[in-house]
Amino acid sequence: MANCIICHLGIIDGLDEFELCPNGHPVHSECLKEWLIHSSTCPLCQEKYPESIIAKFESFLEERKETQKNLYENELKRESTKKIEVVADQVAFLKFVEVIEELIRIEEFEYALSRLEMYDDFPITNPKGQQILFLKGKINYLQGRYDLA
Repeated sequence: MANCIICHLGIIDGLDEFELCPNGHPVHSECLKEWLIHSSTCPLCQEKYPESIIAKFESFLEERKETQKNLYENELKRESTKKIEVVADQVAFLKFVEVIEELIRIEEFEYALSRLEMYDDFPITNPKGQQILFLKGKINYLQGRYDLA
């Protein structure tokens, strides 16, 4: 009874499926499947496995590559979606600021302040919070309330 060179468990003739590298090192078929994902050489002697052995696991390897490809594509889609959401949020906020600037221009100060109050949940450390604070100060200054500006 030989031991698998990957998992080191015993290989029982007639019971376990196994393969041999060109130098005769035994390995369970299931262990070899996983090993071939990363390397086509024997883990012990670094001798390349024959194409006949690699061909036995070709469908598994292709399926695994397809799975990895799908996972990668899904991750890219998630990242793209996050970036799009960030950009959409920024565009919406800039449109809001544009509306506030227009309200200031036409001297609708109270309405502009009430609209700004809806966005009070941004902390001062956030650029949006800083922009809102600036606009409130600008409105108070233009209204002559210099103590609140």
